[in-house]
Amino acid sequence: MRAAIVSILAALTPAESHAATVVVEPDQFPWQVITEAFPGVTLNAIGPGVFTPDHVADAQSVRWDAGYAPASTGDFVFFVGTDGGSTSESNRYLRATFDEPVGFVSIDVIGAGGEPSGGVLRAFNTAGEQVAAYFTAPAPRGAIETAIVTREPRDIAYVTAGGLSGQQIVLDNLQFATVPEPSALVLAAVGGLCLVGRNRRAKRGSVPFRALKP
Repeated sequence: MRAAIVSILAALTPAESHAATVVVEPDQFPWQVITEAFPGVTLNAIGPGVFTPDHVADAQSVRWDAGYAPASTGDFVFFVGTDGGSTSESNRYLRATFDEPVGFVSIDVIGAGGEPSGGVLRAFNTAGEQVAAYFTAPAPRGAIETAIVTREPRDIAYVTAGGLSGQQIVLDNLQFATVPEPSALVLAAVGGLCLVGRNRRAKRGSVPFRALKP
């Protein structure tokens, strides 16, 4: 059993798997339009508060005043058309459209309002149907929570991120990947081997495994 686990760990953690994650970090392009600055993704500002005919505009990188709310990494955050970079679904928010469907997306959500503020990361398939969502807890200004959505099969065509119901948050450090994170694969493999081992012991007369109703 131990040898099998070691073999699977080695097989599931190749060096190439780490390269599958793309980091979209505003600090890489300070004070610039970053709509098409990163490989594999297009960034836009959308919503009724974006003053363009189709409510789509460029995303930009701006320095967020640390006196209000810090960036989660470095000094710059995503700017979607409001003062200071704060965003809300009811006004202006961020959309990230991927060149190919992905299975993992995360983004840092930072409280930026006078009152505790929460945000949401929503994932959509190519048909425009919402397939996953992550809601962050209301948090005071400067508090950071990473919103994460995963899908298998990998069918996330685009995501949107913004504050909930007029609540103001700031966004930073978007990441996405076309393959599941190696750690998730390792946990799934080890869990499967443990279940196999438990079933074998049960057949030999050990304490039987019983499913409990929730």
